[in-house]
Amino acid sequence: FNTASGARFIPQARARHRGHQPASVHFVSYSSSASVSMGSLHEEPGHGIGDLLSGLQEAYGSGRTKDLAWRRAQLKGLLRLLTEKEEEIFDALHDDLGKHRAESYRDELGALVKSVNHTLKNLERWAAPEKAQAPLVSFPATALVVPEPLGVVLVFSCWNLPLGLALEPVSGALAAGNVVVVKPSELAPSTAAFLAANIPRYLDPKAVKVILGGPEVGEQLMEHRWDKVLFTGNNKLENSPSFFTKAVTTDKIPSNYCHVVQEVPM
Repeated sequence: FNTASGARFIPQARARHRGHQPASVHFVSYSSSASVSMGSLHEEPGHGIGDLLSGLQEAYGSGRTKDLAWRRAQLKGLLRLLTEKEEEIFDALHDDLGKHRAESYRDELGALVKSVNHTLKNLERWAAPEKAQAPLVSFPATALVVPEPLGVVLVFSCWNLPLGLALEPVSGALAAGNVVVVKPSELAPSTAAFLAANIPRYLDPKAVKVILGGPEVGEQLMEHRWDKVLFTGNNKLENSPSFFTKAVTTDKIPSNYCHVVQEVPM
C-alpha cells in the first residue's frame, strides 16, 4: 500500500514502467529555445523551479489528471509525437549517439509506440478498483482497493537511451494520473532539446514539463519535494544530500561500459 499521496492507504496506480507506477507526474520545460508559453524554463532554472512546481501541484490538485479521458488524451498525444516527429527523432539520436535509423526504431521509437499502445489498451482495467478481502468483523461490508495517483513525479533520464528512458516513465506516470517533470541527460543535448521543444506541444503543458541542465540543475531539483522520483543514471546525483530523503526508484547505469585490462592486447 502506498501512502505517498495522502493519509489513505491506497496502491500506486498501475502504470507499467518496469514495475514503477507513479501517481502524479510533472514535467518542467527548461530550454533557451522554447518559449515560456510552451511551459519551459529559461537558463536560470533555480529562479523558477519553485513557481513551476506550485503550478504543477495546482494542476494535479484540480483533479483533472484522474479523469481517464485526460489520461487517454495524453497517451494519444505521445503517440502523435512519436509518429509525426519520427524524422526529427532519428536525427536527434544520430546527432547524440550516432545511431542508425534501424537501431533507433528497434531500441527506442518502436518500443515506445508498442508500450504506449499496450497502456492504452489496458488503461481502463488497470485503473479499475479491485475487490479486497474484508475482515469478518466488518461483515456485511465489502472492501475495494482503489488505485490512486501519487501526485508530482520527477523523472531523470540517461544518455544511452535518451528518448526511451525519458518517455517510457512519462507515459506510465501520465497513465496513472500524475503530473510530471522530466530532466533529460545533458550528455544527449539534441534529444534533450527535442523533448523540451515538443513535449509542451503534444501534452498538457500545465501538467508535463521538461527541465534542461547539468548535474547542478539535478541537485536543485532534489532540493524540492516530489511525490516520486524515477532515476536512471550513475551515482553522481545519489551523492546529493537530499537524495535519500525522497521516494526514489533507481536504475543505475555505469558511465562507461568499456573495461580495459592489461592482459588484453589493444
